[in-house]
Amino acid sequence: MEHLVAALEATLSTDQNEREAAQNWLDEAKANDKPGLMGALANALVTVDYTTAARQQAGLQLKNCISGQHGLIREEERASWTQIDDSIRTHIKQCALNTLGTEKSHPSTAAQVYAAVSTIEVPLGMWPDAVPMLLSRLDGEGVTEDLTVSVMDALGYLTGDITDIDPNVLQPFANDILTAVVGAMTSSTASAKVQTAAIKALANSIEFCRDNFNSKDERDHIMMAVCNSTLSGDAKVVETSIQCLVDIADVYYHHLQEYMNDALFPIMNTAMRSETTEIALQGIEFWTTIAERELELEDQAEDQMAKGLSPSEVSANYCLAAQDKLLPVLLKLLAQQEEEEDEDEWTVSKAAAVCLGIIAEVIKDAVVDPVLQFVQSNLGHEDWRYRDASILAFGSILSGPSQDKLAEIVVQAALPIVNLIQDNSVVVQDSVAWILGRMIELFPEIMLTPEIFPSLLEALGFALSLPPRVSTNSCWSISSLAEECFNVALSTMDEDAYQPPSYLLSQQYSTVMGALIQVSQRDDLDESGLGVACFDAISSLIQFSAADCYPHVAEATSTFLGRLEATLTMQPQTAEQYKQLLAMQGFICQVLQPAITVLEASDVKSISDKIVMSVVQLLRMGGKSGSEAAEDAFGVISALLRKLERDFAPYFDTVKPLVVEALQNTQHSQTCLAAVGALSDMLLALQDQVKPYVQEFLSLLMEVVAVPDVDRSIKPQVISTFGDFAQAIGRDIVVYLQMLLPVLKTASESATTLESDDEDDIAFMNQLRENILETYTNILQALTDENAKATPELTAISGDIAFVLQFITHICSDPTLSDAVYCVSAGFIGDCLRAFGNEIKGVVSEELVQHILSRAKESGDAKFESTARWMYGHYTKM
Repeated sequence: MEHLVAALEATLSTDQNEREAAQNWLDEAKANDKPGLMGALANALVTVDYTTAARQQAGLQLKNCISGQHGLIREEERASWTQIDDSIRTHIKQCALNTLGTEKSHPSTAAQVYAAVSTIEVPLGMWPDAVPMLLSRLDGEGVTEDLTVSVMDALGYLTGDITDIDPNVLQPFANDILTAVVGAMTSSTASAKVQTAAIKALANSIEFCRDNFNSKDERDHIMMAVCNSTLSGDAKVVETSIQCLVDIADVYYHHLQEYMNDALFPIMNTAMRSETTEIALQGIEFWTTIAERELELEDQAEDQMAKGLSPSEVSANYCLAAQDKLLPVLLKLLAQQEEEEDEDEWTVSKAAAVCLGIIAEVIKDAVVDPVLQFVQSNLGHEDWRYRDASILAFGSILSGPSQDKLAEIVVQAALPIVNLIQDNSVVVQDSVAWILGRMIELFPEIMLTPEIFPSLLEALGFALSLPPRVSTNSCWSISSLAEECFNVALSTMDEDAYQPPSYLLSQQYSTVMGALIQVSQRDDLDESGLGVACFDAISSLIQFSAADCYPHVAEATSTFLGRLEATLTMQPQTAEQYKQLLAMQGFICQVLQPAITVLEASDVKSISDKIVMSVVQLLRMGGKSGSEAAEDAFGVISALLRKLERDFAPYFDTVKPLVVEALQNTQHSQTCLAAVGALSDMLLALQDQVKPYVQEFLSLLMEVVAVPDVDRSIKPQVISTFGDFAQAIGRDIVVYLQMLLPVLKTASESATTLESDDEDDIAFMNQLRENILETYTNILQALTDENAKATPELTAISGDIAFVLQFITHICSDPTLSDAVYCVSAGFIGDCLRAFGNEIKGVVSEELVQHILSRAKESGDAKFESTARWMYGHYTKM
């Protein structure tokens, strides 16, 4: 035990070698006997004679052994814990419970351990007494402040984590939890520390307390307790109380009406005016949350009405009702800036600007007059803070009101704002550079007029010479300017045109590119994101160039290729220099990608040896480390493949080993993903030339998706690449279907049902489903002849058609299914009907066909509608 305690204390040593040695010892102990280590850690946690550091680290190490270091407990941690002997699990739980209230550090690590175990066992029905046992610690005499705080911490952790898994699990304990929490909040003897912990626990509990909030009496009791807590003399209690009200507003928006006028509005009005930054931020966050909910309800109502349905929930229009009193407060808060503010710090001014922008989207034209009055009064104010606030206010509302309402105002305001780039305040200059980008994106038809464009371009050029925070925004604005100039010129041409012969930037193109290249050589590129913005502007200027700018694009390409070659001979002396070198190599590779796309194939061929040599050297130097430069280098290879196509063949043997190495390097997910993309482009470019390597590449990809902890973003791209093999080698893909079809089937089964409303999960599932169906489609098309009719090889997939159609039928019942997945589903069904004809008449249901056709009509997506009609045409021929 002494060795364990010493190791735990050493994990906090100021000596890095000591820290690493201690952690290595703990990791080795875990690998040799994880249950034994966990039991020993529990003993260290509960022993009050040990140092605070040792006990705290024991708790954290034990918690990580149980639940890992992830946001949510994963299945492997759940399985690992449940397989531990019951006596050890019981001992750990008892130690965590007994430790509550005895720790001298906060937050309580014992509470984290207790919550981690509860989060696994309670949903599985393994520990039904977890909550009652915890609450029982608050009964009887001898309940200390520290014990109450620790119990509240544990309640907050476990209620939040278990609710994320299933809000219904804790429903039977809702009344008891609320009684304990609200009691701790409202007790006349409760300290500020106890109140704060209790309010946090309540905030984590509200999601599963729906029955309580649906009861008016209980809701009134909870709301009164929280609202009264905002009157506390302790700033932390007030901040936490308002934060809890923000959470309640998000979950129970529909219950706010009876509390808004008499309680919530006065509380938030006072909070926003508070001199305590944290309280003011929470007051602003309340109205930001209200505005986001009203915007969401508005979108939902429009969608439902478009389908002929009545909205299930309507906005109460709190923002519109409160605008007369709310907007003046927000506008005043915009002026609370400091000249030396940390750009990454979330300030009252920034929060107010975001809130104002979302409110503008909600109340639309109603926001214009009060904001315009503020802008007119302060644009020439002697105090830079108010000049800056007026620019922030105007920029924040640009995407809310109708274009008609704002157009004339933008015309009048454009030049005065452009001229403010000469302001003596860097903060004002920064805001000017920012708002100009917004105005270019939203009102290009105004900003690109002869009256404004010359001054605009001059201002952005001048801003490039200013401090990084200003030049960064200028670069972003130039990116937008290049794209809008390109689009405006293209809009006057035929639909199939892809590049205008000339455009507004043509005469100044060389000057702008030269200025950006100068910025790209500054020593302060790592400040304010200047490097990222500068090279993005250069890439945009190349991507959105007119034909008469071609010589300048070629010259810039040569310049950056030379700079890339120069970086490969540099010898950085420090870690910081090495980091900067990798960043520069990545930036240059990002520029080369659009350059290769824009240049003619013959011109790319003339420099392709240099490009490949440089990129290969870069990958050999940094590929194994998974740097962003390696990721971007593969992007250059992909661009070359798309441009040179079969002429890339001489470089295949040189590049192939690097692609293989990156595919095997799954722990660096972005580099691995870029290598998957390069392989995909290789297949499509070289086609039958890759036949000798198909088995090797397919086996590698199978290994990639089989890695247990591989980043999930890789799987859809690998699935898509399977389809690229079919496109590349045609009917010869039949030889590999025994490898491919089981993997596709397993992937389809995993993508059948989505049990999450998280936006990232929905996007991932849609991408996976789309790629699965595209791959099935590519295989199907590869096995048909030039007239899309069946070939003898088609029988190899015929047995899987019913399964795929069943998969489509199932996922089409998912309301989150994207139009892109519907579209590829329609394409697959149409291809099946063409290839198999009446053979699958009984497999393709009319209900499914009609459902997809109906969805296509609602989508407004021309490609989807066309594909659906094409599918239906083949269906009616059966």
